[in-house]
Amino acid sequence: MFLFILPLHLTGSSYFTYGSLASKVQSYSFATYWSLDYRRNYIMCGYDNYLEDCGTVNLRQHLLSVGYAREIVKAVGIRAVGFYIFDSASNSSKILSNRLLYGYSPIFSLGYVVASYSKQLLGSSIFYTFHQFNPDVRIQLFNKVWLLTGLCYGNAEGEGYLSLLTGVSVQVLPYLGLEFKDMSGERFYSVDDRLLTVNNRPNIENSNLSVQLNYRVIDKFKFSLSWIFNSFSSYSINYYVIGVEGMM
Repeated sequence: MFLFILPLHLTGSSYFTYGSLASKVQSYSFATYWSLDYRRNYIMCGYDNYLEDCGTVNLRQHLLSVGYAREIVKAVGIRAVGFYIFDSASNSSKILSNRLLYGYSPIFSLGYVVASYSKQLLGSSIFYTFHQFNPDVRIQLFNKVWLLTGLCYGNAEGEGYLSLLTGVSVQVLPYLGLEFKDMSGERFYSVDDRLLTVNNRPNIENSNLSVQLNYRVIDKFKFSLSWIFNSFSSYSINYYVIGVEGMM
């Protein structure tokens, strides 16, 4: 009862992902995310439980995230997110992401990520540092069409990686939306502070194509289906995602 007296808005979502690697390795992921809005102060958290079935040896990874965002002055906002990753192979990562946003339409933003991640070498954990810069802009082309474009530069282990991201979001009907995204170039250890996801596969990603359908069942409940194709230097992965989101 106390929650409904205060100006609080709680949003929760859950996603199940099935992945099929070209080498016939299967992966499964269950993720849940929560965000709390209190007078334009946004607190968010997430948990992703990932399993990669390799037949004889399975890899299980856990990703925890917590963040905060708010509008500091008119049309200027900030967002900060921290991530912690650990897996069954004794690897771990600590990540801090910061983003500055300006405007309403277009919306300009600049993100910076710093991460410390480990690799196992001869039974010992060797830690490396990763930096990522990703400026982007989101423009409302028409009443129900948005365009997203941006760059992502990452530097890890002395090597630089640059990629281009483009995306289109279309509200086809009041209850039906479509999203298309494409990444081309090179990415390694990329962090998405909007979706609270981290791609920490130990390979260079060359392209990423995704299509997502969003269906609003009722005013505060949404259902989504996605297909994601990831191409790496020596293999590719197809992901199929089903998700639900609700607000109270």
